[in-house]
Amino acid sequence: MSGLTRALAPFVQQNYSNKKFILSGRRNPITGGVILANVKDIAEAEQLVRDDPFYKNGITDYEFIEFQTTKWGEAFSPYI
Repeated sequence: MSGLTRALAPFVQQNYSNKKFILSGRRNPITGGVILANVKDIAEAEQLVRDDPFYKNGITDYEFIEFQTTKWGEAFSPYI
């Protein structure tokens, strides 16, 4: 699995560089992770994860949660 872990870093960095990922990290306890993404809809999010090496190799799956933003901190203003 270490090869996939190394392959994950470019996938994550690419999505930060493209301004699609806002934040990401492991769950505690480590049962997966969380990504807050700047996408227009779930279809775009689904497209993004197709390049995740863990997803491509059937090791992980994603749950997508769409929500309507009603309040946010100043730091999130560029994403609203």
